[in-house]
Amino acid sequence: MKIIFTLAIFSVLSLSARPVFSTSLIDHCMPVKKGIADNKKLSISSNRKSGEIQLLFTTVKIGEAAVTVLDETGKIVLQQTSQVTNSINTIPLKNATGLAEGAYSVRLISNNEIYTTSLLIWK
Repeated sequence: MKIIFTLAIFSVLSLSARPVFSTSLIDHCMPVKKGIADNKKLSISSNRKSGEIQLLFTTVKIGEAAVTVLDETGKIVLQQTSQVTNSINTIPLKNATGLAEGAYSVRLISNNEIYTTSLLIWK
């Protein structure tokens, strides 16, 4: 019964002309400097109508964030930098709507901390 239900949901979602974006349930923050890792998270949101993807994370320092998106083979498919503030930050991923279906790793480096998460795209 569970498999049939899952397939039914997938079929409904696949009827949409817009890409569907999903993230892993496990987000990671790994400090580059020695110290205790806090509960900082990197999460991804998407606008189903426009297909735009945004990264959401919190930092305590103003600075620059470098974002890298890698495909399943480890090839860099998108890179960008953005200025961040000492609060909740939203970084739109430019040109992400052109990414092909598949699984991607997203890495964000800001203020000597590395954040990682996964992104799944299917159309």
